[in-house]
Amino acid sequence: MNRRGGDSVVLLSDTAGAAANADIGGKARSLQQLVQRQFPVPSACCVPTSVYAQCVAPILAREPFATWIHATASRDAAADVEVLRALRAAISELSFPNEVRTALAEFLDGLAAGQPVAVRSSGTAEDQPHESFAGLHDTYLNVEGVDAVVAAICNCWASMWSDRAFAYRCDRGVGHEALGMAVVVQRMVAADAAGVAFTADPVLGDRSFTVIEACHGLGEALVSGRVTPDQFRVLKSSGRVVSSVVADSAAGAAVTVDQAAAVAQLAGQVEREVGGTPQDIEWACAGGELFLLQARPITTLPQPPQQVQVWSNVNAGEVLPDVVTPATEGMLDFVDRMIRRILQRVGLELGELPLIGIHGGRAYFNVNTLVGMLHVCPVGRFIDLQEILGGENVGGDGDIPFQLARDQIAPVRGGWWRLLRALPGLCLWLWRLQPGRAAAVVPQLAEQRQRRRAAGAGPRDLRQQVADVDALLGELLVDDGLAAAGVGVSYFDALDRLCKRWFRDEAGLQANSLLAGLGNVSSAEAGLALWRLAKIAAEAPEVCDVLTADGDFASVATALREVAGGAAFLEQWREFLLEHGHHARGEIELAKPRWADQPEYLLSMVRSYLQMMPGKDLIAEYQERRRRAEDGVGECRRRLWLPQRWLFDFVLRRARQGSQLRENLKSEVIRHVALAREWLLAIGAALTERGALETADDVFFLRIDELNDAVKAPAAALDKVVSRKRLDAEYRNSAPPATLFGEWSSALQTATRQRPDGDEWRGIAVSPGIVIGPARVIRGVTHEEQVLPGEILVAPYTDPGWTPYFLPAAGIVVDMGGLLSHGSIVAREYGIPAVVNVGPASQHLQTGTLLEVNGNQGTVKILPPNRG
Repeated sequence: MNRRGGDSVVLLSDTAGAAANADIGGKARSLQQLVQRQFPVPSACCVPTSVYAQCVAPILAREPFATWIHATASRDAAADVEVLRALRAAISELSFPNEVRTALAEFLDGLAAGQPVAVRSSGTAEDQPHESFAGLHDTYLNVEGVDAVVAAICNCWASMWSDRAFAYRCDRGVGHEALGMAVVVQRMVAADAAGVAFTADPVLGDRSFTVIEACHGLGEALVSGRVTPDQFRVLKSSGRVVSSVVADSAAGAAVTVDQAAAVAQLAGQVEREVGGTPQDIEWACAGGELFLLQARPITTLPQPPQQVQVWSNVNAGEVLPDVVTPATEGMLDFVDRMIRRILQRVGLELGELPLIGIHGGRAYFNVNTLVGMLHVCPVGRFIDLQEILGGENVGGDGDIPFQLARDQIAPVRGGWWRLLRALPGLCLWLWRLQPGRAAAVVPQLAEQRQRRRAAGAGPRDLRQQVADVDALLGELLVDDGLAAAGVGVSYFDALDRLCKRWFRDEAGLQANSLLAGLGNVSSAEAGLALWRLAKIAAEAPEVCDVLTADGDFASVATALREVAGGAAFLEQWREFLLEHGHHARGEIELAKPRWADQPEYLLSMVRSYLQMMPGKDLIAEYQERRRRAEDGVGECRRRLWLPQRWLFDFVLRRARQGSQLRENLKSEVIRHVALAREWLLAIGAALTERGALETADDVFFLRIDELNDAVKAPAAALDKVVSRKRLDAEYRNSAPPATLFGEWSSALQTATRQRPDGDEWRGIAVSPGIVIGPARVIRGVTHEEQVLPGEILVAPYTDPGWTPYFLPAAGIVVDMGGLLSHGSIVAREYGIPAVVNVGPASQHLQTGTLLEVNGNQGTVKILPPNRG
């Protein structure tokens, strides 16, 4: 530490020991420690407390200040305000020492010409382990010239006697007369972005994460609460950013993920080398260079709970992408119980922690529980959940497959001994669940649904209708079906491993390509059937003319009955709806209208397909892709020895059967959901007549187990529905992040995953091939949107409601998803190059942007417009 002007100004440098810093206050002492350890701190000096005492002590010795400050009796709050106002005015107007002014001018001359400075308090009571005084004393930014600096210093001294600072000291029993204030004068950083870093979660008390808050420009607006910051959470053990929340998606993130990780790394060094305890750090970034402006201990850190609950909708977000209604939420309780029953068969007991939860109206899986399952499961360490489920918030970190600290892993009972005890029954059960045998679950479920529909066709009272819906949904809890789908997933993973070992990453010989064109995949068949429907129309000129003319479906149907071939087309249309009309966007949700309820959407797709004809035969193209897939299988078999070939054939067959079973089982489940929706709307109509609902659609804002109560107390049900609809609207205007740490409320910020630096997005390759084409960005399924041949579909997620868009697409890019998500399976079935889990592509890309989709390596590149 160097001194200028005698003891008047202390330069913070790396040559002095910290022991001599007692008179420079907590803030300057902390900065001095950072400078000593070579942290990137902008040049600074400090006017020590001795100068404050020299200048302010004579004022405090005057009356009425002297009597007032030593008063011990109960104070008069109104009188205190007047005395404090007079004291601040006296300090602001005091005669400043010339030697200090000269020393400050010398410091300012050492900076670049015209370089502004920040003037901050550094009180002797500030930034202590138990008292921070944060935000109570004034700070002045962009101060230029010695006169302005002197005025700012006097104002900092005066702020020690603000109403807030005085009340804070009184409340904590801190004496007034013994305190002093030093002042830091520090070179201003022309920040591109700035913010704070907490080396522990300041809300939850979790020491496993560093929380970064950032804003554009200077960080003072953030600290003062005038702007909403972006937020990043960084796992300390790996330095990985596990979540990012962007406050203003239009403005973009203030810093990149890499910059946030760099801030966290620097903050961690400060905690280890300087504080030894969790730190609250102010930082700034200018021209790509990172600076530390302040560091102080976090004085109000709560004790961490025994276990911070972490929630992820990485996979749930594709199945239930929107706000979940109470009716659908009730179904999830059944799913939770079904999964627990399945896990008991392999010796796993989940305990009381939830597996599924609703936050911000969306469905989330409990990551603590999922990781706990894998941690104790004997084969859990070999399961790559990032590959299977996809998502930015899952991935490997040592022997913990999700980014969680060890004390966050849920206590799940399991292990080899429990598995061995369950082994005999488990082996018999798994034998029954082999994909070929388990495929019988689908027709059994269909038969049960048909029986239910037939039984429900007769007259029933309202209570019986409710019981029928409950029984229908209860049939969906098919342990064997869900577990069989899981077995099929394991065969896909085994096939992927074999291909990587035997064929490396050779194009056409990957697991993805070998599962193309399977046939008998219900969701993929829907798109093909719709093309066949359009082809029937194309072969009948008068039908084609009617379909391509303006008009809604009702007018089109009327006109079709009057032309040759029209009646036959309408019959084919009816058969299509019988087979595929149960699908919808977000189709697990009971409240979602089905294709059968939206003829305008299907009509728009048929019209779009007709525009592609003639000259385009998507069925022929699909069959060609199937042929190439079989050629790939033949090439694989030719390269293998006989034992390898036998194993390859076995695993391939089971992987194909498993993929078919997963989609076909889901399709049958959706048929049940569609029938339950139909019955619920009938119940809703009856409840509307009784005054319990405003419209039949409001029935979805009641759980199934609340419907009978609505019959008994219509007014109470109506109040409940109105309240829930208001909350539903609030949730729909929010966007919770993919990963939640603890609870979430709509008051928290909207989440937007950052786009990558540069023009390349990375994701998971799910269907091989490389294609270049213009993007067609569709953020929701509406009848106005169309994908033209040669375009690349870019979507936030996909389910069977998106299938008609796949067939004409040259490539697929999806924000969410993994190897076995719906979009991946259909893209492979159609043989279309596809990359999923690329992040916020649908938010940032625009229709027409030229893209290269590499389904072999999992990359999506933005190309110059002249490439083609």
